[in-house]
Amino acid sequence: MQLAMRQDVAANIKRTTSMGNLLYWAIVFLVVAVVAAFLGFGGAAGAAMGGAQLLFWGAIILFVISLAAGLMRRKA
Repeated sequence: MQLAMRQDVAANIKRTTSMGNLLYWAIVFLVVAVVAAFLGFGGAAGAAMGGAQLLFWGAIILFVISLAAGLMRRKA
């Protein structure tokens, strides 16, 4: 029983960490885009902003899927 609980907690921490990593990298790309735009590098700023948007929306989609899966699992 205790081993199953530990594995469940470990899986939950791993899932949370992976979504946290997506948000972390989205913020990093956002900061790079702002600095590049400030320095006048329009192309690099646009590319970094596109990457930040992609990672941000990916994290949001994974969060919604995880939330729905958790609610379905709780009902079962």
